[in-house]
Amino acid sequence: MIDPGSGQARKPGPKARYRWLALAAALATGSPSLAQEVPAPAGQPTVPPTPTVAAGTPAAPPDPIPGVVRLNDSEGMTLEEAVDFAVRNNPRVGEAAARVREALALADQRRAFRGPQLGVNNFVVRQGPVVPSQIPGGNPAVPAYRWNYGVFLNQVLFDFGQRANAERAQRRRAEAAEQNVAETRNDVRFVVASTYYNFFRAAELLTVAEERRRAATEQLRVARARFEQDIAPRFDVIRAEAELASAEQDVIAAQNDISLAEASFNNALGRDVVAPVKLRYDAQVTSPDLTFEQAREQAIRNRPQLASFRRLIEAGDAEIRSRRAENRPQVSFAGTYDRPNPGGFAPTEYRFGAGLVMTFPFFDSGLTRGRVKEAQAVQERDRATLDRFRQQVELDVRQALLDISEARQRITTAEKELAASREALRVAEVRYRSGVGTTVEVTDAQLAVSRAGQNVANARFDFDFAVARLQASTGTPAAPSPTPQPVQR
Repeated sequence: MIDPGSGQARKPGPKARYRWLALAAALATGSPSLAQEVPAPAGQPTVPPTPTVAAGTPAAPPDPIPGVVRLNDSEGMTLEEAVDFAVRNNPRVGEAAARVREALALADQRRAFRGPQLGVNNFVVRQGPVVPSQIPGGNPAVPAYRWNYGVFLNQVLFDFGQRANAERAQRRRAEAAEQNVAETRNDVRFVVASTYYNFFRAAELLTVAEERRRAATEQLRVARARFEQDIAPRFDVIRAEAELASAEQDVIAAQNDISLAEASFNNALGRDVVAPVKLRYDAQVTSPDLTFEQAREQAIRNRPQLASFRRLIEAGDAEIRSRRAENRPQVSFAGTYDRPNPGGFAPTEYRFGAGLVMTFPFFDSGLTRGRVKEAQAVQERDRATLDRFRQQVELDVRQALLDISEARQRITTAEKELAASREALRVAEVRYRSGVGTTVEVTDAQLAVSRAGQNVANARFDFDFAVARLQASTGTPAAPSPTPQPVQR
């Protein structure tokens, strides 16, 4: 026992020693009810005990805090609904879709170069000096104005595939842009899933922090009651006050983490960062069961980014062929139909002209050779990028599978740790109420419960995150992860 005046330990009396031995026997036999029924030593007040929860039995959930959405809200948005909303509204998806339209427009431009070119060829020129006609009443030899109006037609007939390959290359780039849209959607799904689970992680950690604060508040009440009855030193009260202040800081930090998680979730959805967040957690009962080889095969087959790089490599082949044909002969058809103004020696009726035109830029000071080398270098870069990205995909798949396995094991051990630490806290509180234990034991037990609760929450949502990462790495749609429901407190 503690002398309230000096704070020093003093020898217990025979009756108190008997009660302590009874309490120790009860704790040794694992009888919680008997331990709680041990009366306080003579002269000490009876402090009402805090309701405790047996190991493995979920406690009642705490009262909701205004503005904080709890788990499993029946009216909240599910992960699939959040993903659908983000795919429709996230600016990244719109940007990628605009790039597809840009690439298709460039392909149409390349196709236009292969088709016929029809236009009007008109002009009016003021000239002088005017030379009159040598024939009386005839048109001037050099009139004051010279004009002409007519139409022309040009059509490339043969260019060694220059324009056809240029169009083919751009079509492949457009297909690559379409695959980038799919990859962007895949990235958005992963970001939404990450922020979705981070929100529930933050909510669960807030519940853990609130549980620690309630325990610290109760411990402070018990310590003050014992101190007022001169059966506990002032140190117990000070220690309990410090523990409560630390628990308050954890609650404040957890509430801030929820606000940050809400803002990140809204940003992933493409809406205002201060929009209210209301989510529903859908738990699954199965877990992904894939080997690394199976997951890697799915990733190589399904990832849109890999398909995009393959299209770019095909575009590079067509671009090289187009560049090589630039300094080769080209044959075109050209035709005109026009009428000049009367005057001079020019005819006054409609005239026409049609024929074949060949151009052969056989010497261009190395311009074509440089363009070919440029196209080859771009293709080599795309091949290297494809190899690098494929290796990164394989690494992501491997890490996701390892993280799933690790998180699944951590869930089991963390739940055992939580049950054991809660039982240890219950015993420490009983010991302290009976005058056997110290406030340091209670504080350490409270910290152990808080740490175990954090470990459970982190393990469960690390599992969710790892599943979402595996789905993103393999290119499969993100869905609610197969993990048990979070621990209800």
